[in-house]
Amino acid sequence: MIGAFTDEQGFYQISAPRTKEGYTFVFSHIGYENQKRKVRKVGSQSLVIDVRLKPVLLEHRSITVTDHALNGDEETGVTLTPLEIVTTAGSYADVFRTIQTFPGVQQVGDDAGLYVRGGDVSETAVVLDGAYLYHPYRFESPNGGFTGTVSPFLLKGTYFSSGGYGVEYGNALSGVLSMQSRDMPERFGIRMGLGLASYSAQLEIPVVHEVLGLSVSGNYGDTHYLYRFNGTSQVFSKYPVSYDFNLNWTYRYAPGGTFKLFYFRDSDDIGVEIVQPGDPLHYKGNSRQNFMNLRWRQLAGERLMFTGNVAFTDYGHRKQIGMLDLDSEDRLYQLRLRGEYVWKHVRVHAGFESYEHRHYLSGQIPVDPTSAELNPRLDVSHLDTGYRSTRLASFVGLNGKWAGRIGFAGGLRHEQIMSTNERALDPRFRITLPLSAGWNALISIGTYHQFHNPSRQTKLVEQSLLKAMKSTHYITGLNFQNEDSMYRLEVYRKIYTRLPLNDMNPRNLNGGHGYSQGVDVFMKRDWNRLSGRISYSYIKTQRLWEEAPHLASTRFDITNNLNLVADMAIALNFRLGLSYRYATGKPYTSGPHTYHDQRLPSYRRLDLNLTFLHRFLGSKPDVFYLSVANVLGRENILDYIYSRDFLRRSTVRSSTLRTVYFGLSINL
Repeated sequence: MIGAFTDEQGFYQISAPRTKEGYTFVFSHIGYENQKRKVRKVGSQSLVIDVRLKPVLLEHRSITVTDHALNGDEETGVTLTPLEIVTTAGSYADVFRTIQTFPGVQQVGDDAGLYVRGGDVSETAVVLDGAYLYHPYRFESPNGGFTGTVSPFLLKGTYFSSGGYGVEYGNALSGVLSMQSRDMPERFGIRMGLGLASYSAQLEIPVVHEVLGLSVSGNYGDTHYLYRFNGTSQVFSKYPVSYDFNLNWTYRYAPGGTFKLFYFRDSDDIGVEIVQPGDPLHYKGNSRQNFMNLRWRQLAGERLMFTGNVAFTDYGHRKQIGMLDLDSEDRLYQLRLRGEYVWKHVRVHAGFESYEHRHYLSGQIPVDPTSAELNPRLDVSHLDTGYRSTRLASFVGLNGKWAGRIGFAGGLRHEQIMSTNERALDPRFRITLPLSAGWNALISIGTYHQFHNPSRQTKLVEQSLLKAMKSTHYITGLNFQNEDSMYRLEVYRKIYTRLPLNDMNPRNLNGGHGYSQGVDVFMKRDWNRLSGRISYSYIKTQRLWEEAPHLASTRFDITNNLNLVADMAIALNFRLGLSYRYATGKPYTSGPHTYHDQRLPSYRRLDLNLTFLHRFLGSKPDVFYLSVANVLGRENILDYIYSRDFLRRSTVRSSTLRTVYFGLSINL
């Protein structure tokens, strides 16, 4: 028996000896029906056999940009190619910013943070090759960060869910972004990139054909020339600088068996003046991260597959503001084992996960917390503390089709914190009903828990006083999809309980609650030379949590979000991209006895992107791009900062009024 894997585009090649009897080709993939083709090969004749596999189950599609199966171990969701990310106007060639143009994600500011259906940015899990990324942003801030840490050129597929995701994902109240790195390179290649604020290089080496492959890349970013060219309202003592190094190694040790090692190291550094009433403050921050993930995959026959992960993360961050000077370090150890079995129209999957999180904090903080770190004459106290948390999880799920028509998915997820013996059990269920040609109805119900990060209120977590937060998702919707169109409508309601309060009374500590409800609309259409999508989200969300004195709108309660994205092929390999974003202004507090009683002006931005694609030397197209963010030069207000007595106010604006960026990516 002779076999082969397809590449990521679905191409394959098999060399076979001559035979008089001919050949029987069996095409298989977990979650799809097998297909057999009998052929007779004569002499040295070459044959081309194309097949299309049919799925054996109908799954809920959160948002589907491209019909692309993720190796059987992901739910179907948004999948984006590197080219789609690069050509999305205003995305800065970033995965996170591209995801922001889809429904269910609120536009809170200029950062790349994913605020999903009324959830905070920390409530969306980010996963790479089955391992969780706990610090997925560059230049991290409470709003996420400027961009994601993983370059789109390192990825082959991206899955995003804004709610109702399956039992494989845990410790996330609101959403999931799961990315898959590229597979073994098929041929030798070199990619060089040069932009106004970045330099990059990538080397792909097929060491042993279809057995061993290696990809190495690096990126260096320096925004000095970007801000000098475009101008900025911010005052930098050090312009933002970052670099990363990436290694992707794949070894196919047997038919159906692979090991994949993904390693990256990134670092960033910034010094900037902080806007506030009175004398300005200066912030200095730098971080570095090492992430290593070894993934194993083994097919056992046509119906059974096993996967596993061993991952390690080491993240360090230092920030200085006035008298505040803190060093923090997070170390995360992950182990994940999973099995999947397909029988006729049913898929059964189960798994076990282990996470050990070690957090260390040292430095100094002002003694008076109400004065924060603003006054250099304040007395300070010194910190040197650490905390360790071990979380175990297991899940079992079942999905398929009943009577050949009705899609279903359900399962249970169990999680436990070993030090406190706190447990969480999450049942989740989804059903898809076919209506007419191309139309389906969806109903989804599930519960989700998220445990607190050890860096938050360490003593309260250690004393078992701060419990895991909980959300319950209720989703119903309609979906239509064919080869060139997709229309989607979803109505949802989320109930939050056990949210933390800034109340030192243990009886009230977990008494926070809230809700989020809204409607998401998505329309996508592809024509011959033009593709476009429209996404609109309406949301109302309120919480009694943290410092909120009563049930009130959160800072990420963005009532209306509208995104228009278009991409058009014009003459001579040129493509023109357009993106328009509108968002209701976020709530803010305008007085001493109020809370989130006013809203900022609405956020509006028009972005353009022009790309030229052509193959000069390599097998892949070279890309030349020019982008203009905020073409109309609208001054978007991101926040108001008040003095403690609310008598003085400072305005936080976008760092640049209009941003021009250009660069190129060449394949050799």
